[in-house]
Amino acid sequence: MSLQQYIDEKNRLRKLTNQPPLFIPNSQKSCRALYQMIGDDMTPEILSCHGERAPEQVQSAHDALVEVWQELDTIHDVLF
Repeated sequence: MSLQQYIDEKNRLRKLTNQPPLFIPNSQKSCRALYQMIGDDMTPEILSCHGERAPEQVQSAHDALVEVWQELDTIHDVLF
């Protein structure tokens, strides 16, 4: 999963609750906010959907989030 795909997915959910959209980060504050979201999504409870996902699905979701995190690291390193 790319960072843009992650942001698009988050924005679909945010739209349902009338929250402002997320964008590719252009500040340390926006990078920190995305790191926090990704970290929250990487908790065992969320990754496993509270035990509802098969181990292979959990691993796949984890791997996708690691890719997003790494892409965000690259952007953060370039900006700051």
